[in-house]
Amino acid sequence: MRRRLPSARPLPLAAVLACVGVAGCASLRVDLPPETPAGAPSSRVEAPAAPLAQAWKVNIEAGTGTNALAVAGRYVLVGTRKGTLVVVDAERGRLAGQTEIGASSDTAPLRVVDVVWTTAERGRHGLVRYDVARGARASRAMPRESVRAPLLRTGDLVVAAGRGRLVAFDASTGDERWTRALGSDFIRSAPVAVGGSGGDAEPGIVTVDVQGDAARVDRGSGAVRWRAQTAPATETPLVLAQEGQASLVVVPTTRGRLVALDAATGRAAWTLTLPDTTVRFSAPVRVDGESRTGSPDLLVGATDGRVRRVDGATGAVVWAREVGSVVSAA
Repeated sequence: MRRRLPSARPLPLAAVLACVGVAGCASLRVDLPPETPAGAPSSRVEAPAAPLAQAWKVNIEAGTGTNALAVAGRYVLVGTRKGTLVVVDAERGRLAGQTEIGASSDTAPLRVVDVVWTTAERGRHGLVRYDVARGARASRAMPRESVRAPLLRTGDLVVAAGRGRLVAFDASTGDERWTRALGSDFIRSAPVAVGGSGGDAEPGIVTVDVQGDAARVDRGSGAVRWRAQTAPATETPLVLAQEGQASLVVVPTTRGRLVALDAATGRAAWTLTLPDTTVRFSAPVRVDGESRTGSPDLLVGATDGRVRRVDGATGAVVWAREVGSVVSAA
């Protein structure tokens, strides 16, 4: 029976940290609240007014990737290139605890009930599951494989992308469900979930590797549904839903192109091409609200120092603004 420490007031995430050793935490125990049910409405937080001011600064003593943070209530989970899982109290602006996971990670941890999944870019295994309720490593998977892409959770599956293949695990137990070899190149952009509604009823997963080879596989079996060629990609694609039609998968590339693929067929719906083919696009984000065509617009940054609003239906640039420096992350 797990012992819960009393708290002065209810917290979104009540942390119980057990640290052993002089140099740092040997174990990290966190008592997590129930997960939000699938499909439940998410609470909207009002954006802070500009100009923004720094509230706090915490030294986690390790480098991270551009997509290394996960938020759980008042706490932030961070996977580091030093091979640590770090918890930061965002309300108090201080380090709450950390533990060694034994493998360098460039992507955000993924929480599933009482287990935190982390990827490993340099280590003996590509995937590490850490049981935060017991303060112990739960398991390792994908031996001798580097996982450089963020994890995808879709329903009861956790999907990891390694060198030219996707592997799906049971989200609760960590047991492997299926594996699908897609090529020989690394996948660095996160897999995305598509289908399941509208004009595309079958749930699927789309991924793009560093050479621009895109593929869609069935969520249940990993069977390949289609393949397509875009351009080299390292950032997470954006899925744009279209009323009564299949979604578009918008792929940001490293060759000055933004490519929208029909999620049902893999055919190119539109391509935005910049004159400078050395420009790298960041991960695009959806724009809430009305657009000129009825399809959602998107915002995307790039290494040419511009942020662009793009028509989601046609790929036309609605406007572009100079921000004075490289935009490498959403």
